[in-house]
Amino acid sequence: MGKAIGYIISGPLRQEANLRQVLEARSQVGQLYLLDIVTDEYDSDKEITSLLINLAKKTIWALENKPQRPVNFLGVGGLKVFRDLVYIMRGLMQQDHKFYREHGFYDFPQKQIKRILLMQVVGLLMKSKKSRKKAGYYMKKAMPRQYDRIIDKY
Repeated sequence: MGKAIGYIISGPLRQEANLRQVLEARSQVGQLYLLDIVTDEYDSDKEITSLLINLAKKTIWALENKPQRPVNFLGVGGLKVFRDLVYIMRGLMQQDHKFYREHGFYDFPQKQIKRILLMQVVGLLMKSKKSRKKAGYYMKKAMPRQYDRIIDKY
C-alpha cells in the first residue's frame, strides 16, 4: 500500500488490452500508484529508451511526492472481493486477515459462520508440515478436476 509501481513488459501490449487492465486493477486493489507500463512494442531503440527515461523520472517524482490516484470500479470492486475472501478464509489466510483488520478493510463483515469455522480448523491443520504437504498433494489433483468434463468432451 502507498508504494509506486511500474511495469516493463516485452511484447505488443496494445494488442493485450486485458493484460493492461489486469495490471491496472492489480495496482488499484493493492493501493499502489501506477507510474506507467513500458513495452518494447515500438520499433526504435530510441523510443524505448525515451519511455524508460520517462519511467525513471516518474519514479523519482513519485518517491518525492507520495502521490495517490483516485480509485475506480476495478479498485473498489477488487478490494471488496478480496476483503470478503480473506474474512471468510481468515483461518487459512492469517497474515492477510491481520493486515486487513489492522487497516480497517472490514467495513461490513459477513456472517457465514460454518465456513468461517471450517477455515479456522483448516488454518490449524495447516500449521503442521505433514498436513500442508498432504493438502498440497490433494489440491494439485483437485484443482484441474473441474475441467475434466470439458476435456472428456473433446
